[in-house]
Amino acid sequence: MLAQADLAAIPAALLKDLVLAGVASAIVLAFVASALFAGLQYFQDRRRAVREDARDRSGPAAGPRPVPGATLRDLGEKHAEHGRRLDLHDRQIDSLWTTLRVENTTIRKEMTDKFDAISRALGRIEGRLNGDKPEN
Repeated sequence: MLAQADLAAIPAALLKDLVLAGVASAIVLAFVASALFAGLQYFQDRRRAVREDARDRSGPAAGPRPVPGATLRDLGEKHAEHGRRLDLHDRQIDSLWTTLRVENTTIRKEMTDKFDAISRALGRIEGRLNGDKPEN
């Protein structure tokens, strides 16, 4: 039956519309397929990142690994060394804090003295502007 169809009997406008509809459908299908594959790739990458993150967290803690063959005495010495270093750092922090407080007090006193001198000078200027004679 289809073999007997005559293409010349189909109107040109209908044939043109069918071709345009087919091309438009192919373009829409291409966009839908690219969006679908992009979404799948995004979710696969996200799942892979979550798995790697979980694998990293489940592994040994980050930091220096114990030296093979280390004895309890070696570990005790390391612990004592860390304690000494922390004590030294605490003393340095306390020293810096004390120095900071002393310098802060000194700076505040200097600023107060300077502002008092400026206030006195402004008072003298104001007195001269008002017509007062200098006391000197």
